[in-house]
Order: sequence, then C-alpha cells, then structure tokens
Amino acid sequence: LRLVKIGDTRWLSRGLAIERLMRIWPALVEEFKLDAEENDNAIAALLARFTASGKFVFFLLAFADIIGLCCKVSKQLQQANVAFSELCKLIRATKKLLKGGYTPGKFVGSRDWRELGVSDGKLRVKHMGREVDFAGFREWIPDICSYQESLTDALEL
Repeated sequence: LRLVKIGDTRWLSRGLAIERLMRIWPALVEEFKLDAEENDNAIAALLARFTASGKFVFFLLAFADIIGLCCKVSKQLQQANVAFSELCKLIRATKKLLKGGYTPGKFVGSRDWRELGVSDGKLRVKHMGREVDFAGFREWIPDICSYQESLTDALEL
C-alpha cells in the first residue's frame, strides 16, 4: 500500500461541512438575497447569485458525493484495528465508484445529480424547492473529472 500525502486534509470535517451546506443551501441563498435587498449589500448580492447558480449546485453535489466516499476511507483508517485486506477492498471500491461517476466522456455524477434529471434538453430543474439553471453544465464536467483523477491517483495501491 502506498499512501500519497495530498496535504493537510481532514476529510471527516470537510464531509460534515459539505453535508451541512447541502442541508442549509436554500436558506443560505435566501439569507444572501435578503441581506442584499434590505442592506443594499453588493457582496451579499454577489454571493446570492453565486450560491443560487447551477454551477455552484453542480459542484456542491459532486463534492458531497466525492468527499463522502473519502470520508468512508478516512473512517476505516481511524479504526483501532485496521484490517489491511478490508482497507484495500474499500480503496479499490472507492476508486471504482469515483471513476464510474466522474470520468471524462462517461460522466454520470452523483445519485443526487442523476435524480435531478438534468440533460441538454432539460437545463432548468427544481432542487430543494428552488429552480436552478444548469446551462453550461457540460463545460464544468472536465474540472470535476480532473479532481476525481487526482484523488484516485492519490489512492494508489
């Protein structure tokens, strides 16, 4: 087993932060909008537009999925008695899931992304009660696929 250090990462903390952001996303967008309108806050207006954008939601869904898989590996590594064979199985399965969902030319994304039903013919969809425009989503795919490739390279056995 060869572990490659990516940097100072705390996958479980990142995972919890993304889970929370996923849960509060609609309220966060509304808070930014209200602050922008009531206080004439240009920064809040910018944040409202950005967090309500299809690009933000696309990457949020992808990161929630990807970081969720990394958290499973992290939890396994933090157990008192780590079985090497089980860890290897989990890493192989994680790499397979990452490559299966986030490979250029074969992008399928997370289960949440697939459930939205976004396609070239259906770019505006409801997510958590808010209409989101995913026009341009195909241009974002290479970036998330590149992230997946970096992670799977780091999980080299």
